[in-house]
Amino acid sequence: MDEIVVKLADTNKVTWQDAKSLSYVLGADIAAADKYVQEEDKVAHIVSAYFKRKYIGDWQVAEGGKPLAVGKHFNVSHTNGAVVFVESTNEIGIDIEKIRPADQDLRRYISNDTEYAFITDDKSFFEVWTAKESLVKATGEGIASPCKIPALPIDGAKTYNGTTFFSQHATFSDYVLSVTRSGNTPFALQIVPESIR
Repeated sequence: MDEIVVKLADTNKVTWQDAKSLSYVLGADIAAADKYVQEEDKVAHIVSAYFKRKYIGDWQVAEGGKPLAVGKHFNVSHTNGAVVFVESTNEIGIDIEKIRPADQDLRRYISNDTEYAFITDDKSFFEVWTAKESLVKATGEGIASPCKIPALPIDGAKTYNGTTFFSQHATFSDYVLSVTRSGNTPFALQIVPESIR
């Protein structure tokens, strides 16, 4: 079975000053991050840039916001206290969310009937949400109508817009993570902590 390595940075104790001194980060990355108001958002932007500079080098951003590099597929996601990075030979998307309360209206809005029945608590809500988000990040699309994006199976193959994708999720601490890759080849996730100091 294939294995996808997910690099995970814990940003809970990283200050803006710490982030600005990370290796690989360029002045342009710092200037772009400095436009954010919240320190947490600035740090997440810089750590995302750190991952891309270290493992990818140069990249561009496509019209829909998807990061692209020559001959490489990769994706980055962040949430409160964590930034994750993944790369593959196939189109790939990743999403991470911290588990927190999700009201019934939001649960209903993002899901079709089968998914809504699957959502029994906040954890399962974020399993559905990250599955949808990682899928559209693999395709490079945005989420205009979340209920039309397939989440199930959370772990397994699904078809979206005529293309087959395989998704795998992981739950750890109070986070839910989903990775989706084009093709129907199963894979396992290996989450590797990245020391960014």
